[in-house]
Amino acid sequence: MNNGKISFDEILRMAKASENKKPEEVVDSVKSRLPDDKKEALSKLLSDKNAMEQLLKSEQAQKLMEKLRGGKGSDG
Repeated sequence: MNNGKISFDEILRMAKASENKKPEEVVDSVKSRLPDDKKEALSKLLSDKNAMEQLLKSEQAQKLMEKLRGGKGSDG
């Protein structure tokens, strides 16, 4: 296992592969790649609206979303 770290490229591949999937299926796919303690942390994060809002406002999340949209912020 990779200590629960998922590369940026892997996130992009999962996002592209999940285009027609339900959000729950995408989360399950991500969770399947994580160790148990990271699965628990992800579940807690996803169930905490304030934590999710903070995460989505982060610079890293904004860059990821821009790259997923195919925008100019795709310099890696």
